[in-house]
Amino acid sequence: MSTRIINQLPTVTDPQNSDLLPLYVSNAGDTGKLSLSALVNFFRANFSSPNPITQRIVPVDGQTITMTQDGIYAWLLMIPVGSLASLTIVLPSNLVAADGQEVIVTCTTIVTTLTVNGNGSAVNGAPGVLAADDAFTLKYNSLDVAWYKIA
Repeated sequence: MSTRIINQLPTVTDPQNSDLLPLYVSNAGDTGKLSLSALVNFFRANFSSPNPITQRIVPVDGQTITMTQDGIYAWLLMIPVGSLASLTIVLPSNLVAADGQEVIVTCTTIVTTLTVNGNGSAVNGAPGVLAADDAFTLKYNSLDVAWYKIA
């Protein structure tokens, strides 16, 4: 496509997720189309920051904590004042979680009953109890629409 042709196209000022971009597919030797939402998912899956965003919380007993809903690596750092009988953690929604996204959960005190809510996704291997200074990591798999404990 020449510069003249591109310059003659109208300017898009409010792109939508369903808008399409031309894309040269090298292994097919041809041009295809790609939606902006697919491009964002590609970037999230392949170029995510290895450094998680820290969400620092001082939870109270019985609280429900909703993790950030932005599709990037997150570290939920919980520093309660004392032991917690119960706590619920709501993971990023399956609508925003990126394939391969990881969430790290740490807590400085004991949580006797821990509930991990998948927010539209299955959760595999999440603990039901946390000891003092305990941690776990979950990784999202978009094909299965599920979170898996990896550490």
